Amino acid sequence: IQASQYQERAYNMEQLVDAVESALVELESVTLSK
Repeated sequence: IQASQYQERAYNMEQLVDAVESALVELESVTLSK
């Protein structure tokens, strides 16, 4: 059970990192377009 919980947590972290990265990219493109 612990192993699958760890995998799930790692997956959630990857999702979080992806979300943050895409948010930063969007922010950069908005800043550059001004």
